[in-house]
Amino acid sequence: MLPAATRNSQLISLQTLSIARDGCSSSGRGREPWLYPPLAFLFHTGARRGEAIGLRWEDVNFDRSEIVIRRAVVRGHEKKPKGRRSRSRVVPMSPLLEGILRSLAEGRRRREGSWSDPGFVFLSPSGRRIEERNFNRAWYRVRRVGAELGVRPLRLHDARHTFASLALSAGKPLPWVSKTIGHRRVSTTADIYSHVLPTDAVDLGFLPGIPTAGDRRGSFSRNKPSRLATAGATPRDRNASDALAREGLTDKK
Repeated sequence: MLPAATRNSQLISLQTLSIARDGCSSSGRGREPWLYPPLAFLFHTGARRGEAIGLRWEDVNFDRSEIVIRRAVVRGHEKKPKGRRSRSRVVPMSPLLEGILRSLAEGRRRREGSWSDPGFVFLSPSGRRIEERNFNRAWYRVRRVGAELGVRPLRLHDARHTFASLALSAGKPLPWVSKTIGHRRVSTTADIYSHVLPTDAVDLGFLPGIPTAGDRRGSFSRNKPSRLATAGATPRDRNASDALAREGLTDKK
């Protein structure tokens, strides 16, 4: 079962996406249809905001249901992604995200020629690359409407934390999650998300049995015989084996 904080984050994430897509059900306030696709991308990949802004169609592989994170837009400039030394990484594309991106691509083809499409997947309402401050402003508008509806306000970066927390809680391997979200070291992921890592019951069945003081002729666990091998043993090994046998600490007769 997910921790309470993680369950709440998941519900908030889904509700926030609904607000961006449909707005408040009664008035339509908070509706930011252009913001919904990049938000869904963040929630379904654990990517950073700048990586969403910098995503190009050449990075999307529909045949393999994969996305390659090659760049990020930070303060208006394209940079290599943070984290891993290779500076690029492959993330899987969920069916929901694939449907959203295919719909975007089809809509873009229908409008070809009417917009100055720079090749970026996610565009502003004017058809240009999204500016970071406008991304944040739209997020704040969605978040404000959500707060009026009783949704706990979250940072945009919490979409990344939601992805990682849900993936680990579902049993995804720690190295896979670390690689997918672009951490340089697995230990970084473990430190941040230790609260959602599964804990196994301690099983000490691998330890051999040890005779008690009152059972000097007891034997070790049958799963791990304690008889010392004599084939190829040195005189010192054989002497040690004989001494243990005299003390009743082996099964040597």
